[in-house]
Amino acid sequence: MLRVLSDFGQIPAASGPVSHKSEKDGEGKGEKGIGVFFCMLTLISTRIGGGIIGLPYASQKMGFMISLVLELAYIPLGFFSCWLLLEARSITGRASFSDLGIYAYGNVSIYIINFLIGVGNLGFAVIFFIVFGDVSGNLLNRFGVAEDSFFASRLCTQSFLGMVLLYLALQKQISSLKYSGLCTMFLCLVF
Repeated sequence: MLRVLSDFGQIPAASGPVSHKSEKDGEGKGEKGIGVFFCMLTLISTRIGGGIIGLPYASQKMGFMISLVLELAYIPLGFFSCWLLLEARSITGRASFSDLGIYAYGNVSIYIINFLIGVGNLGFAVIFFIVFGDVSGNLLNRFGVAEDSFFASRLCTQSFLGMVLLYLALQKQISSLKYSGLCTMFLCLVF
């Protein structure tokens, strides 16, 4: 699996610490990298965190049977799309969606593909903020915070999430996010 990820350029295929140092970062001063385990945990937790919170909420709103059918339909489609991406990569030698689009449809496809990726990521962030605001407000209500309190409101919970995410986004090296993956996985298990 590490070989596949390294082929796509996400992490180096190293068995030792993963470090992204440049000469100005003080290479050789004894700084340690994040390590493959914590790198994988951090990358996985960024995608799992919103889904773990959002799936029960979406299932409650849509109904259990519709959610179950959609999830069971998504599993083979997800595997098939990953297989198609790996096959396209092995046939063309191109690793990114943009490179595959240029190979298949020409230069104009890079704008369309990157626009669609941007819209998808923006939609994911908006949905994550809405779901986090609702779920954390309900959790605070169960722990005794009044329902009409400012602390249980969407404004407060979403502002808190925004500050945490802004702090994490401003980190310059992935090694500074070493324990954020563990924290996210712990919070997903607790809630």
